[in-house]
Amino acid sequence: MKRLTYLIAVILFATNSFAQGHFVVAFPGNGQDHMNIFVLTATIGGVPLKAGDEIAAFDDTICCGKVILVQPININNNKTYIDIKASRKDYGQSDGFSIGNTISYKFWDSEKKIEISGITAEYYDPPTGLPTLAPTYSSSGSAFVKLTVGNPINNDQVSNGPDK
Repeated sequence: MKRLTYLIAVILFATNSFAQGHFVVAFPGNGQDHMNIFVLTATIGGVPLKAGDEIAAFDDTICCGKVILVQPININNNKTYIDIKASRKDYGQSDGFSIGNTISYKFWDSEKKIEISGITAEYYDPPTGLPTLAPTYSSSGSAFVKLTVGNPINNDQVSNGPDK
C-alpha cells in the first residue's frame, strides 16, 4: 500500500512539474529580478477560478509570469493566495517586464478553453487593507491584488486542440 501511495505521489508531482499549461512565459529558466504579485481572489462573473485554470501577468503582449491553480483562491484563507513571480527582461531582450510599465492580466478557463482579458485589478495595502493605486512593474517589488471580470470580453476560444 505504501508503494502504491508513493507511486501516485510521484506521478502527481511529475505531472504538475512538467505541465506547460496555456500561457507561455517569455523568459527561459526561472527568470530574474522578480516582482511578486499576490492574488487574493480571482473570479469570472463572481465565480472563483478553479483548479487547472491559469492566471498570467503581462507587460503589453509579453507574458512575464503565470500560475496554474491547484485549488480555488479564497479571500478568507491566506493559504490559498497565489504568488505570480513576474520576471524582469534581460538587457536588449523582450523576455520579461520593463520597470515602470503597466501590469495587466489574463485568465485561462481550462474547462471552456477560453482565454479571457479585460481583467479588473484592485490593489490593496496589506497593513491597512485599504485600496491603493495600481503599481507598475518593479524589480523585487510586490503587489496585492483582487482580479475580477464580469462578462468576459476579448476572449479566444480554442477548439478541441491542446491548451495552446
